[in-house]
Amino acid sequence: MTKPLTKAGLYALMLMNDNSNDIPFLPLEAEAGESRKELLTRTLEQGYEDLKEAGYLNGADPTEAFVTLGYCLSEYSRVTYHIQIDDDLFCAPQVDAPKRMCVLISKTSEDTYHVEYVPTIIVLALLIGRHEALQGIDGYMKNYLRSHWSIYAYMRFFTYYGDKPALRLQTEQLGYIIQDHILVKSDQSGLLAYDVMGERLRSLSSEEFKAELVQQLKVVL
Repeated sequence: MTKPLTKAGLYALMLMNDNSNDIPFLPLEAEAGESRKELLTRTLEQGYEDLKEAGYLNGADPTEAFVTLGYCLSEYSRVTYHIQIDDDLFCAPQVDAPKRMCVLISKTSEDTYHVEYVPTIIVLALLIGRHEALQGIDGYMKNYLRSHWSIYAYMRFFTYYGDKPALRLQTEQLGYIIQDHILVKSDQSGLLAYDVMGERLRSLSSEEFKAELVQQLKVVL
């Protein structure tokens, strides 16, 4: 298990391993008029100090934790499919040959991240067991009048369901967002899936609700 680290620290470690690409879902933000080279230089200088402070460097020498974190970040960046869960979890599934493991990056504070190499099914179990939007979903009935996708404006969705516990799943592949769904519980319409990109809505059964998670997380059962 690696220690939490700043975004600059994560990028500094990658740069020290000759990788200057953006981390999917966690891109660097340039200041006004700043070139990419200037951004990377500034990030490396700041991140190097963060690496030392967090114990990833012993003097100028990488520690075992540095190597472990470097491997996790390499695997996260290597695969072409990533999923963001709400605003604080970033997952790269199927990073191993049996396709059962993932690299999970958790945002632990405003600028601190924790990186783990874990079975994807554990991430699924934690979401179903702990996420507020997924509690008690077996008690919700599917609204068959809304079982097919129908156009539903985002502002209307936000007005009616913005205060409900929700789970947002954004999927990225090859640098492009290919799917953005919000799963929410509704007293009147049961379990709902909202397609942000298509601005459309449909009702799901609890099993379909869970299947959506399994599909997007690419869990091998």
